[in-house]
Amino acid sequence: MKKIKLRSILLVVLTIGLFWYILKDNFRVSLTLLLSSNIWYLLFAIVTYIIYFFVEAYLLYLLINKVNNSYSYKQTLELNLMTKFFNGVTPFSLGGQPFQVYELSKSKVRVTESLLVIVENFIVLQISMTIMSLISLGFCLYNGFVPTKLLWILTIIGVFITIVSFFMAIFMGLKINCAKKVGKWFINILNKLHILKSKDESYLRWTNKCDEYNTSFRILLKDKMFIIKCIFLNILYMSIFCMIPFFVFKALNINISINIFYVIILSCFIYISASFIPIPGASVGMEYSFINYFKLIISESLIMPGVLLWRLISYYIPMIIGGILFNIKDSMKK
Repeated sequence: MKKIKLRSILLVVLTIGLFWYILKDNFRVSLTLLLSSNIWYLLFAIVTYIIYFFVEAYLLYLLINKVNNSYSYKQTLELNLMTKFFNGVTPFSLGGQPFQVYELSKSKVRVTESLLVIVENFIVLQISMTIMSLISLGFCLYNGFVPTKLLWILTIIGVFITIVSFFMAIFMGLKINCAKKVGKWFINILNKLHILKSKDESYLRWTNKCDEYNTSFRILLKDKMFIIKCIFLNILYMSIFCMIPFFVFKALNINISINIFYVIILSCFIYISASFIPIPGASVGMEYSFINYFKLIISESLIMPGVLLWRLISYYIPMIIGGILFNIKDSMKK
C-alpha cells in the first residue's frame, strides 16, 4: 500500500511538471480556449468515456460469468473502475491483473478461474488490437498520415509488439509443447548471457504461462460465436474510446471541421505507439504521440489544451475515482 501511495505521489508530480511544460509556451491562449470550451461537447466527451467503460466492463463480465455466474455486472463495474487505478499507477499497467485475481478470489472465484478470465481477456485484446493496428497502418500509409520520424518508429515498434504478442498467444494456445521448447531454448541463452538469475524458476514460470494460455485458448475455441462476440465488443469499446478526442476538439472550437474516422485511426495509433512506454499511464509517451499525431489534422493552437482535457477525461479522473472506490471498500473491511 505504501508503494502505491508513493507511486501516486510521483505520478502527480510528473503530471504537473509535464502539463506545465506542454502549456508554458502557449499558456494564455490555451487557458482562454479551456475557459471558453463548449460545455455540451465536453459532456459528450465524458459520456463517450462512460459508454466505453460500460462496454469494457460488459466484456469482462461475460468472461467472468462464463466461469462463475454468481458474479454480478455491478461487481464487474466496480472491479473495472478499481482496475483503472492499479493500471494507472504501475508501469505497463501491470498492477491491474494481479488486483483482479485478488479481488475475484474474495468473491469465491477460484484463482484458476480468475487466471482463465485474464488470459482470455488478453487473447481477445491482442486479436482485436492486431486487427485495428493493421487497418490503421494501411489507412495512414495510403493517406500519407506519417508523423515525425521518432513517433513513426515508436508506432511501427508498437504495431510489431502487438502482432508478436498476438502470435505468441496463438502459438502457446495451439502448440504448447513446441512453445515450451522454444521458451526453454531462449531461457538457456539468457541464462548463459547472465541476464536471468534462476534458469529453473524462469522455465517454471514460462511452463505455467503456456499451460494457462493453452487452457484458455482451447476453451475459447469451443465456442466460436462467443469469441467473435468478445472480439466485436473489444473493437467496439476501443473505437468508442478513440472517439473522445473528437468531442474534446469540438468543445475547444465548435466550428472546427474534423473527420471522426480520422480521429479514431490516429487515436488507435496513439495507444499503440505509447503502450510499451515503461511509465505509469505511459505518461510522456501518450502526450507526445497525441500532440504529434493530431498536428496532422488539427490546428496547433487546439493541440495543447486538447491533450490536457483528453488525459483528464480518459486517464486521470477514472484513475482517481477508482483509487477512491478502492480506499472506501478497503476501509470498510477493517
